Amino acid sequence: LPNLTPEDFAQMLEPLSARRKILVVSACYSGQWLEQLKDPNTLILTSSRDDRTSFGCGDDSEMTWFTKALYQGAGLDLANPDAMYEQTNQQIRVWEEEIGMEEEHWSYPQYHLGENLRLWLEQSMPRTGR
Repeated sequence: LPNLTPEDFAQMLEPLSARRKILVVSACYSGQWLEQLKDPNTLILTSSRDDRTSFGCGDDSEMTWFTKALYQGAGLDLANPDAMYEQTNQQIRVWEEEIGMEEEHWSYPQYHLGENLRLWLEQSMPRTGR
C-alpha cells in the first residue's frame, strides 16, 4: 500500500465509528502516522520514528523486526500496554545493537495510548505480572 497516507487511512476508519482502536503500523517512517491517527480512544504502535526506517522489511521477510518483537516477543498485552511497548522497544534495540547499527540509524518505535482507552483498559483488563 505504498500510496496510502495517514490521512487516507483516517478517512477509511471514520465510517466504522469504532469506539476504541488498536493500530499497529509497521513500515518505514511509520512514526508520521502517530499525529494523524492519535485520539483519546486509540492505541497506536509504530515501528519507527517519522524520520527513520524500520528494519526486517523485504521480499524474503515473513515479518519486520517490529512485528516479530511485538507479536512473537512481548505479545499484544492489553492488560499492560506500557510494559508491552517497552519490551518491544527493548528487543528492537537489542537487535539493532547486535548487528552493530549506529545510534543515528536506530528506528525508535513510537507509541501513543489515548487517556480514555487507558482508563477503559485499566477497568476492563486484569493486570499481568509483567
